[in-house]
This record gives sequence, C-alpha cells and structure tokens, in this order.
Amino acid sequence: MIILNTISLASDDFPQTNKKEKFLKLCNIFFTWLFFGEMLLKLIGLGPKNYVRDFYNKFDAFIVFISIIDFAISQSLGENAGPAAGALKTFRALRLLRMIKLARRWKALQEILKKTVASLESIAIFTMLLILFMYIFALLGM
Repeated sequence: MIILNTISLASDDFPQTNKKEKFLKLCNIFFTWLFFGEMLLKLIGLGPKNYVRDFYNKFDAFIVFISIIDFAISQSLGENAGPAAGALKTFRALRLLRMIKLARRWKALQEILKKTVASLESIAIFTMLLILFMYIFALLGM
C-alpha cells in the first residue's frame, strides 16, 4: 500500500485534467482513511502502552494525524482553496516518509539511509563554506 500511495503522490503534474485531479483527490481520501484504520487496528491490537513503545508507531501516528489535518482543511476550504491548495500538497508529501518504516526489515535500505545521513554531514560543511565565500565576495563587491 505504501508503494501505491507513493505512485499516486508522484503522479501530480501541471496542467492537470479535471478527471485526473478528481482521481488523485479520491486516492488521497482513500489512503488517508486506510492509514488511519491501520493505526486504529494497531492501537487496538497492541494496546496503548505497547503501541507507544515503538518509535515507528509514534512516527506513523504523527504522519496519520498530519494527513487527517490536511483532509479536514481541504474539506473545509472546498473549491475556494486558491493558493492554499498548493501548501496543502506539502502535507500530503509527508506521507512519503512512511517509506522509512520499510527500513526496519529491509537491510539494503538501512545501508542506503545510513550512507545518505553520513553524506548529509559533508554536504552541510560544504554548504557553510560556500555561504562563507559568498558572504566574503559580497562584502568585496560592495
């Protein structure tokens, strides 16, 4: 289901036909309530204490609550969302973070995530150095 959700979120484009927009809206509603139902079943099956012990369950609950907030806002605004509709799509993109749950059992994905985090440290240092050079040359240009 996570992969189907990812595909539906990735199929957004511009300009979009009305038929495709309605289909993606239905997919959004379907996956929001499907993941909410999954969270409720896990909560009932494990019990509140055991559910909260696992980090991935808390992470999943956070993503589901964000999705429900997105759903509530989009339903209350309706068709006159205007520019706010684009901002709501960022909430939907947070559902892609559910892919991290796969890393628990998929060792190759764990390695990829570890190496990505390690490379982010080097990128952060390089970015700070680049900002420093830009600042120095901006001062020289003045």
